[in-house]
Amino acid sequence: MRAGQASRTADQNALFRALEARRSAAVRIADDQLSVRLLSPEFRLLAEAARLSPVRRLLEAFIDHRWPCARPGGLPAPG
Repeated sequence: MRAGQASRTADQNALFRALEARRSAAVRIADDQLSVRLLSPEFRLLAEAARLSPVRRLLEAFIDHRWPCARPGGLPAPG
């Protein structure tokens, strides 16, 4: 981690929250609209592309396959 720069883990968790915020209101667990502002430029690009549902689903599937349980683990508990 470099001074003045977010860690990769922080960037990934902000991306998970941003992806969740892109889901429809009926199914989302968290609505963290500020998470996008915390992202590095390359992660922000992914979050913006995830406004398109097929892109979001593809990103979520890739993340869930590569790092099982990481994405849901970065979200608050529902309720």
